[in-house]
Amino acid sequence: MRLAPGESASALVVATVVANFPEADCKPVPVRGLRIYPPNDIGSVYVERDGTACSIAAPVTTQLKIGPVVPGRSGQ
Repeated sequence: MRLAPGESASALVVATVVANFPEADCKPVPVRGLRIYPPNDIGSVYVERDGTACSIAAPVTTQLKIGPVVPGRSGQ
């Protein structure tokens, strides 16, 4: 997908509520945002988004699910 100047694209992001998992299995830590790599690009964009994430290497669940990039701003 190519965007013309002024057009938008988006993707739906769903975050797990890590407080629903035992602290010992998750080791929650505060996070300040997301580093996003656009498709076919090696540069990143930082989006501020306060939240909480698991800090262990293999958490009990997938913390983020990201849908496909689509035209428009709704992510759908």
